[in-house]
Amino acid sequence: MTGSGSPQAARAAAAVRQRTATEAGPCAVAVPVYGTRVLPRFGMARTFWLAESEGGHGVRALGLREWDPTLEPRLPLWLVRQGVGGVLCGGIHPRFQADLEAAGLWVIAGQRGEVGEVAARWARGEMKPPGTAACPSRSPPCGWGMHIHRRRGETP
Repeated sequence: MTGSGSPQAARAAAAVRQRTATEAGPCAVAVPVYGTRVLPRFGMARTFWLAESEGGHGVRALGLREWDPTLEPRLPLWLVRQGVGGVLCGGIHPRFQADLEAAGLWVIAGQRGEVGEVAARWARGEMKPPGTAACPSRSPPCGWGMHIHRRRGETP
């Protein structure tokens, strides 16, 4: 994922997003998976379940997509090319999150459970919006991936 935070990568991601927004819909989301569950560590992800919101009435599955880093080494750009606007994931390293956000993707971390149930909660608007804390306190420590902070230094 190195190099994906550059201005050139951000411009390329924006151009791809314009072309692919109508293909997967404006509210498409990617969820890294392990079987039928959300993968606990984003950095290990190769398989993503894609879905889109149906106006708060549920989700429409777009299917599984396999990321091949030998064909596209920059995961954020690959996700943008798939037409997604954001990622629902378990734990995520701050560097990965920064790379995703630099490509224009939002991130809601700290999710666990069955992929379909997590996506349904997102579609119903039950998750905190990006840029706010996912839990009310600083316990467990933020480094455990239980908070979603847009910028370093934000507190819940």
